[in-house]
Amino acid sequence: MWFPDRIKCVGEVDIQPALTALSMLSESDWLADAALKKKLAGDRPTQSLFFYSMAEREYVSLLSQRPLEQSDVPRMVAYDLLFDSFNYLFESIEEYYPKGGVFLRAQIAKMPPGGTIKEHRDNLLILENTHRLHIPLITTSKLKFFVDGMRVKLEHGKIYELNNQLYHWVENPMDSIDRIHLILDYLPPEYNTAESASENFKFYIRAHRAERAAKQSDLQIPMPNVLVAIENSNAGTPTDSAIVFADLNNETYESVIGFDYGLAAENTSVVGGVKQIEKFVYVGVGNELHVYDRAFKLKGSYSSSFLLNAGEISVEGRHLYVVSKGAD
Repeated sequence: MWFPDRIKCVGEVDIQPALTALSMLSESDWLADAALKKKLAGDRPTQSLFFYSMAEREYVSLLSQRPLEQSDVPRMVAYDLLFDSFNYLFESIEEYYPKGGVFLRAQIAKMPPGGTIKEHRDNLLILENTHRLHIPLITTSKLKFFVDGMRVKLEHGKIYELNNQLYHWVENPMDSIDRIHLILDYLPPEYNTAESASENFKFYIRAHRAERAAKQSDLQIPMPNVLVAIENSNAGTPTDSAIVFADLNNETYESVIGFDYGLAAENTSVVGGVKQIEKFVYVGVGNELHVYDRAFKLKGSYSSSFLLNAGEISVEGRHLYVVSKGAD
């Protein structure tokens, strides 16, 4: 289901009883739902055990007649094997979401080292209308989980909701361990209606959840103090520049670097870019790049003919990038 974020942590839960139950499974147990997993997810390099699984066609057909009940959803292999040990995890969801909903699908998914799930988004109606929830049972910091182009990190023992309407992909490196998640698709009571059987209901969900997320109290966020470059001009010609801490709440600023700190360049004194990265502040001006420590003491300068009106500064990994605006 869509919501105005990539992923969010909604709570915590004790996973030790579930882990104890998992440790009792045999390899043949893990293969018991192989046919269903392949039907739903193709040849993904994962093993899945399902508690519940409702087919898309059955979901639409029943929901167009009446609200669904949990008893409508077929129970699968994991229900007989593990439900007594996992039931408390299902119940914990109702601490964070409206009670009385229906789990349309629920599975334990194991991804071995070397496994990859290609970039995709979940576009079935049954997945658009449900909260896609992950509870990591076993995970690792080596795991690569990207949502909408950004890497996200999930910790074991926490409950996360994933915006599965955004493109996402997963890779478990070869030198890693098994990643095991409990994945739940929870249909809340408010969407357990005949209207949600429509293909266009996802647009209502987007408007509804965006509206619900944008409460006035959420918008009353104190603004931070930020490091910015400013300039003064005389008849349209820049004559002065400084780096300041701007207080956006009170609309005041405090100068921290000016001409006395070595900002004047040969042809111009206009600051083109400023970036604070960990212990240092980088300032581009003219054809020079200046480096200051957090106390704004000059640590060094670099000049190059390729830096013509140095502009925006950014960093990626070990590399610092400075945009050169050209001679004009």
